[in-house]
Amino acid sequence: MQQGPATLMVSLPSKWVKENNIEKGNELEVIEEKGKLTLTVGNNGQALTTKEVHANEIGILNEYFVNYFYQKGYDEVTLRYDDPQYAQIIEKRVKQMIGFEIVEKEKNMTKLKMLMNIDQQEFATVLKKLFQITLVMGDKITGALEKDNTTLLAEVQQDEKENNKYSDLCIRILYKNKYKYPENGLALYSLIRELEQIGDVYKALASAFEKNKIKDKEILIFYKNVHAYFRLYYELYYAYNPQLIHRFFQIKNELHEACERHLAAAKKEEIIILSHLITLTNQIFDLKGVLFLQQL
Repeated sequence: MQQGPATLMVSLPSKWVKENNIEKGNELEVIEEKGKLTLTVGNNGQALTTKEVHANEIGILNEYFVNYFYQKGYDEVTLRYDDPQYAQIIEKRVKQMIGFEIVEKEKNMTKLKMLMNIDQQEFATVLKKLFQITLVMGDKITGALEKDNTTLLAEVQQDEKENNKYSDLCIRILYKNKYKYPENGLALYSLIRELEQIGDVYKALASAFEKNKIKDKEILIFYKNVHAYFRLYYELYYAYNPQLIHRFFQIKNELHEACERHLAAAKKEEIIILSHLITLTNQIFDLKGVLFLQQL
């Protein structure tokens, strides 16, 4: 709508205004990019988001649901229940969520509150931390196999909890700032979920190596090659190199062929390791979509 000879006025969708608690006098950031204008809200547009729910409303209140409230960006959550055992589940799970704390507790109620202010600008830092935690899990397995150090394998299984923490925090930041990631939000969510699942596979590998005491040097070399594949992806993500993309595709095929050769002569305990390694290979390769989507 034109207002005056040189001024245009744009109306804001009422649903968006209500969701972001926009009021008269609030400042909005306007970003011009590729022939479009993007409006984002500042701190004055982010209201405290609360949720109150009874376990009966969702059918079950397990550790996963506690995480989902956190991931979705709620700042204060009141959980009510009839079974007092739910309190123990909540208390155990909340320790794995960065910034979330129990602030009130009664016989059939637990109230959680976010006590940290995580700025949208911190997303890149948190994501890189998630990458690095996952890489270190793989590095520790390498060190354990080279030095026959089972302590490192036990550490990997604990590190998986840190992987989960930072995965959840990344998803929370995305939800809290959903209008600030108009193009890459879905790709970033996919990346975070895949990194969390890759952490699960590293944990499973550490457990399998600790249990089965694999000594076959060829399988140990194969593990190192798969882990190197993940490191290559990490390097491509943060420093995209068109010359290495063809190699990224080649390596996946080479790892598949190597796995087939090993399976032909593998013992029962080695098959478990190899199955985890081919799963890991496929998960790393599946991250290519995220890589390319962010280049377009």
